[in-house]
Amino acid sequence: MGGKGSIGILGMTRRIDANGNPFSSGSTSLELRNESTGVINMDGESAVGMYVLNNHSFSFNPINNGYNDGIINISGNNAIGMLTTGAHTYNNNIININSDQGGIGIYATAGTAANRHTSMTGSGAGSVINLKKVLYLKIIQI
Repeated sequence: MGGKGSIGILGMTRRIDANGNPFSSGSTSLELRNESTGVINMDGESAVGMYVLNNHSFSFNPINNGYNDGIINISGNNAIGMLTTGAHTYNNNIININSDQGGIGIYATAGTAANRHTSMTGSGAGSVINLKKVLYLKIIQI
């Protein structure tokens, strides 16, 4: 499954309206998990296997976690195995990236200048990220 910009599993702390703005009520934390028997297959340019988005505006950082305990298979240029904004994301099994250009195993950002968050990444013992061309972890600090 997939296509340009597609996401296999998306978890966010707040639902959004038609304009992309988070609703004022809802959860302040989330846990998103690809279970050990789960397989996510995505293809297409900029496809993302798992995206954990902390889109809640707050003065403290609630715990938001994303776990890959299964397998993520991604193909397409600029494909990302796991993407997080303001959450803790952990690969505990396998991410396979089959991209000719710009494949990323785990990509973490720290929110925006107006709404800063802490993003953390990690990998469990024995976890693997397989990339066709390039292997790196990219963390952006604002």
